[in-house]
Amino acid sequence: MTGTLVIYFSILGMLVGTIGMILSKDLIKKILSLGIVETSINLMYTGISARSGIIPPIVSGDFSRTTYADPIPQAVIITGIVISFA
Repeated sequence: MTGTLVIYFSILGMLVGTIGMILSKDLIKKILSLGIVETSINLMYTGISARSGIIPPIVSGDFSRTTYADPIPQAVIITGIVISFA
């Protein structure tokens, strides 16, 4: 339920940011709207990768491959955050 709610909020944020970029004539408001869209995309990746019953991919005593989280969405999110600071 919470993953679905996060995805709904991210879609709402993308719509708000896109409408802000289209309707605004001020460059600063367009840049802020683009930041809202970027944050919403990171939120969507977080909502998609969030599942219950998974653990971080740190190898410990249990080597069951089905219980580990996929590190690819986490790497994509951190790469997007680093690029946005540049």
